Amino acid sequence: MKNEARERALAVLSGSGERLTEHEAKQLLACFGVRVTREAIAMSASAASACARRIGFPVALKALSPDLRGKRAAGAVALNVGNAAEVRAAFARVLQHARQHDARARLEGVLVSEMVPRGIDVTLRYERKRGRGEITFGLGGLLGIAAGACARRRPPLSRAAARAMVHEVPGIARVLRAHGDPGGLCDLVERFAGLLRELPGITAFHMDVHALPKSQGYAVVDAWADRNDE
Repeated sequence: MKNEARERALAVLSGSGERLTEHEAKQLLACFGVRVTREAIAMSASAASACARRIGFPVALKALSPDLRGKRAAGAVALNVGNAAEVRAAFARVLQHARQHDARARLEGVLVSEMVPRGIDVTLRYERKRGRGEITFGLGGLLGIAAGACARRRPPLSRAAARAMVHEVPGIARVLRAHGDPGGLCDLVERFAGLLRELPGITAFHMDVHALPKSQGYAVVDAWADRNDE
């Protein structure tokens, strides 16, 4: 199973550059059994509308570029788009804002994604510097700012280490018991560590995750990654 996941992931990487788009990063995660949003790439407003109908309204639209990491700050994101006419307008708007934010950014279309319940925002990151990597997990959004702390580990991680990492963030166990799924997030961290073990060329990875309400699991709603296979 691990070999199959690695082979699928290497196929994704074969078509990517050193900076992965959101869609490519999510494809890597999906290879290792991580739940990501259902989505499709559209190159025109009409194609975006067709994608949205297949996925089901409401949807999110995001400019797709390996060079545009802060899409929301750039205004290159449209959320809760509720019908075909709104999709066509949002398609033009997010591309316009992306170009205005960075005229040199390589644009590869628009990503049309399902909207998932808000849940609890969490972040999971990896960064490797000078040959040493570190995984960071913590609450996202305002809760993360209020908690003011995160858990850090150097990979590889065991299942027990992944569980300990999730539960050591101040306040997260109480919040997740009431509103989220700590077991699902432990699985996410463990699978992410497995991805890093199988793909040693990854130098950075960032994902935003919604821990869904009523123990419905989680969904990765945004992601990007960098690689260096030398």
